[in-house]
Amino acid sequence: MPPACPQYVSAIPSIWNQQIPQYLQVWGNANNSAGESAVFTTEDCLKLAIWTPGNATSSTQSHIVVTINYRMNIMGFPNAAGLYDQNLGLMDQRLALEWVRDNINYFGGDASRIMIWGQSSGAVSVDYANYAYWDDPIAHAIFAESGDALNTAPWAGNSNFTFVAQNVGCDYPTNASAELDCMRSVSYPKIIDFMGQYQDNSTLNNPAQPAISFGAVPDERLVFENVTERYAMGFVSKVPMIYSSVANEGGSLQRYPVNDPYNGTNQTAANAITTGFALCPAADTTKLRHSIGLPTYRYQYAGNWTNQDPLPWMGAFHSSDLAMLMGSYPDGNGRPCCEPLEVETANAMQDYVYSFMVDPWDGPPSMGWYPMDPTAADWGQMLRFGADGKAAQNVTGFEVEAVCYGQGTYNPFP
Repeated sequence: MPPACPQYVSAIPSIWNQQIPQYLQVWGNANNSAGESAVFTTEDCLKLAIWTPGNATSSTQSHIVVTINYRMNIMGFPNAAGLYDQNLGLMDQRLALEWVRDNINYFGGDASRIMIWGQSSGAVSVDYANYAYWDDPIAHAIFAESGDALNTAPWAGNSNFTFVAQNVGCDYPTNASAELDCMRSVSYPKIIDFMGQYQDNSTLNNPAQPAISFGAVPDERLVFENVTERYAMGFVSKVPMIYSSVANEGGSLQRYPVNDPYNGTNQTAANAITTGFALCPAADTTKLRHSIGLPTYRYQYAGNWTNQDPLPWMGAFHSSDLAMLMGSYPDGNGRPCCEPLEVETANAMQDYVYSFMVDPWDGPPSMGWYPMDPTAADWGQMLRFGADGKAAQNVTGFEVEAVCYGQGTYNPFP
């Protein structure tokens, strides 16, 4: 794998650096909570990696996997007054997709059958592309795994960039050009260290200090504040999509209970994260897509496996379906692997997603996975993986999503 783009190794204890470090980037630091800029990174980071058949996921070997790097945080989404383009990370992603379109044939690929796939913030990214490049998506299928772009925060000004600039020796708050020129001369570890250590301090020591963050900016070119309006105008890619979620997204996205990890987090708060972050936005987006005749496949992953879940409250945690889809689920925490149903579930998930990748219009229906119809009496059907002793089963939208519309309670452990 090529070196990653500049990023910070947080000192904040989390489920990731305390219990499941196999999900983390290989940073090259002394430990996974170093509180400093990652070592195994570089500014010259816009690289990609290509896995040809035989080197991709475990059961579906007739495809090519391409992974890409893109700039993140202040480097990818600076929101600097001196810049016209703010969503540089999204521009990196599009450039990579164009490269794949132009070159994948040299690796035995078919440029007319590209599926773009993102997980978590990556899911939001591919959904941004769904609206930004609606008339030239390049991809014939889109997979947004645990995330979408429905709820985009409004523009919040350039103060965060200026604050970081002032603290790394670039104090030009009224001169945007000078501020930008100065920041370009500062080493990236110095910028990343200040930003990350300040953010860590907000959580660990001083929650009253003003928070700073850097993410996508609604510029109405690549990121749109009103996605619903894009549907009304027809400015959305006319390709099938998967929107997915896992049953207990919020369990691992809360503050890690470092003093009592076994008993876990507040499940009510975890459910609010699960429904607000992934499930309910996907439900709303499915309705919008259905209103203009676009097929949307949905799944909920509910697997809870001994070798993958070191703590009993984790369940199907955020990102856990990624290991199943990529075939890396045996690489757990040193616990024996694997339960027969775990293997069966992973293979089923890979087969269903592969059918979508190859033929997103007719492939999934041929396997019994149909586009969701939110106007149906039961709110349509979605797949559920890894629950009730079954690798895959159809469940109703009402069973999973009723809580999104004020009906019933949410079940994070189906």
